[in-house]
Amino acid sequence: TPVVFAAHVAEEAPGYARWFNSIVVGQPIPESGFLAAQWTPFLAAAVLGAGAAWTGSRWAGLILWVWASHFLFANAVYHLVASVWLVTFSPGVVTGTILYLPFYGWVGRRLMSQGVALWAVVLVAVFASLPSLLQTYMVVFERRRFY
Repeated sequence: TPVVFAAHVAEEAPGYARWFNSIVVGQPIPESGFLAAQWTPFLAAAVLGAGAAWTGSRWAGLILWVWASHFLFANAVYHLVASVWLVTFSPGVVTGTILYLPFYGWVGRRLMSQGVALWAVVLVAVFASLPSLLQTYMVVFERRRFY
């Protein structure tokens, strides 16, 4: 988990804030604090990924699934939708697509192989990703943000 997250941040870091600020005018995010803001989710990725791998428990996997739905799946959707709808390159779209989505699918399949019902996996994914998907809608289609 931390490897795919770090790769994604490495793709975003050089130009994401500048790209975002060109899309959402009047609510800029600072370029200087971008990398520092990634430490907490990076540590969460490391702890949750290690916990799920080490224990092998469904509960640890579900907690990782909640985090991955919010930070990986919704983020990949954001970059893809932004790139297509705005006809621009969203820094993060490459790793979001080729790393986040396959990893996310693998975690979901792993949960189901542990006996978690498909409906539960989908329900958790929907609710956990909603705040980020709302942010995607606001940024891409309304050119504003809620945070």
